[in-house]
Amino acid sequence: MAHPNEQMLRSASEAMDKGNPQPMFDMFADDAVIHVGGRNKIAGDYKGKDEIQKSFGMFMQSLGENPKMETHAILADDEHAVVLQKASASRGGKNIEIPGVGIFHFANGKVSEAWFHDMDPYSADPWYDEGLR
Repeated sequence: MAHPNEQMLRSASEAMDKGNPQPMFDMFADDAVIHVGGRNKIAGDYKGKDEIQKSFGMFMQSLGENPKMETHAILADDEHAVVLQKASASRGGKNIEIPGVGIFHFANGKVSEAWFHDMDPYSADPWYDEGLR
């Protein structure tokens, strides 16, 4: 049986695959903070659900056409989780795959803080910025 925090992340990922981001937003505490790595227009810290939703919208827009998220593995315990994932999309006849990692901290059954980092920010950063012109 999967740990409850693993199951929460897995359910959110499965809902995203079906085009429903709401379970992902629901897993964050009202005052959660996320940290987005890189040197692009999305990079930075976002506090609270409204800012988290805004940053996710920017992320999806920056990916381009037919964005897809793929989860490879989820490791979780009572306080922390690590998600290995890959984003892929296309724009103007070009394709990109962006492997990355999400690190989550839990408090009171919700994500209280999270960090998102791409494996190769040198190729991801210009792609994101191009999508947000």
